[in-house]
Amino acid sequence: MALIGVLSISGTMPFFSEASAATETISVSATISQWLSFGVSTNTIVLMPELVTSAGGTNIGSSTNITLTAGTNNSSGYAIEVKDLNVGLCHSGGCGTHNINSGDATLSAGTDGYGAQATTTDTDVGTVDANYDFWGASNQQVGDLSSSPQALADTTAPSDSDQTLLKLKAAAAAIDPAGTYSDTVTLTCLANP
Repeated sequence: MALIGVLSISGTMPFFSEASAATETISVSATISQWLSFGVSTNTIVLMPELVTSAGGTNIGSSTNITLTAGTNNSSGYAIEVKDLNVGLCHSGGCGTHNINSGDATLSAGTDGYGAQATTTDTDVGTVDANYDFWGASNQQVGDLSSSPQALADTTAPSDSDQTLLKLKAAAAAIDPAGTYSDTVTLTCLANP
């Protein structure tokens, strides 16, 4: 007697297809810090020529161009302020010996006077303050220097590497006491609020 076996397979057959997509995300962040930069081309100047010569002649002395370089990404820009220590050029024997006072003036050789003037050729610099906005070898108008900060130049928007030029000028009377006259000028750059 023969046995015949029958194999029966039931159920569903697997269906094979291409893999479906898998997605991941990456969160990206970066930082831009607020910045303000400021530099001055020199820290020492000598006004030339001599205010009073050894022959008694008088001159208007001037510094060379002092370059102020500023920049910021502050949305309101920056302001540069200027002030001085002695409110004038102080005699080496002390301000009580003699002081060439600073003031708004048109300097004249032989008459005490001292101050500053400024300009810019940079279109990013919004304004040179009217008190100092005089320039040129033949322009002897200066604005006063004070022990309180005075506005010198500013801009009202972000800018980079702006250049403002500053000159200090002075004159003296022929009868002023001989000696070295000096002052310390402080320049400060601030982000505008």
